[in-house]
Amino acid sequence: ESKEGSVKAGDVQFEANTHMPLCMRRIDNHLRSHNHVKHTGRLTYGLFLKQIGLSMDDAMLLFSTLMSVKGGGSKEVFEKSAYGYNIRHNYGKEGRKTSYSSMGCSTIVGQPPLVDSNDCHGCPYKFRDEGALRKLLQTEQINPQSRELPKVRPTNGDIEDIIKDAREM
Repeated sequence: ESKEGSVKAGDVQFEANTHMPLCMRRIDNHLRSHNHVKHTGRLTYGLFLKQIGLSMDDAMLLFSTLMSVKGGGSKEVFEKSAYGYNIRHNYGKEGRKTSYSSMGCSTIVGQPPLVDSNDCHGCPYKFRDEGALRKLLQTEQINPQSRELPKVRPTNGDIEDIIKDAREM
């Protein structure tokens, strides 16, 4: 677990594109492109961000900024909504006052299936749509060593190996 505050709201997109596992990158991309994530995705991603060091205040800022479809339009309104309550609950400030940890791979693999296009949680390797996994893997990513270096992506051979392994899950 990282020290709280070691990741800032403004760092999250870069971290998602360079260092986060594919399941978290997929949730981040969905949140940024659709301006909303359903509960299981928010819970999974919110706890992951907490685990890597995003403070509760930065989580409020990040989600209130990106959740523009149903978030209320401002940080103050967001904080008073059920979405704000859920973030405070994740950090142990509401409800049972339990500070929750992020989910491990086995929990994420076992999450309920995706119901519609607004769902983005779960393990992308445990796919129902091989084409969607291929597209996700073929997307170029920022080079984790430096933004100045060329973007990276798996080779076609690597992608085929990943697809083969995923079929066996």
